[in-house]
Amino acid sequence: AMDKNKKGRYPQAVLVNAPIYHYGHVRSVASMREKNLRIGRYWGQNHPLFNGYQIDPLALTPFTGSHPAIVKNWLANEAEQNFTPDPNHKLTKREKKHRLMMSFERFFKFKFTSSKHHSLVK
Repeated sequence: AMDKNKKGRYPQAVLVNAPIYHYGHVRSVASMREKNLRIGRYWGQNHPLFNGYQIDPLALTPFTGSHPAIVKNWLANEAEQNFTPDPNHKLTKREKKHRLMMSFERFFKFKFTSSKHHSLVK
């Protein structure tokens, strides 16, 4: 957020007990490849073409809740159906670090990392 067009600051936020769902990558591989072709030029000439979801299988858990009504039709028509992670995926250094942090968090029952990009107000 910009403060009077002079200096950037984190946006102010209030904690609420509500789930937030991000559907930005819940698209078919073909749809993501098309998106990558459209916006890839903004990320540089050597931006790699999207070749499927390469992700650590242990970082995912099946979604067992219910989706908001507004996205149900979109999910049925546009989302990747029956997604299974690539079992041959080679972990990156970042993914190995993430796995280690997840195991610490499970053991200590405490969340050590947080992407806090806001200022909390009461």
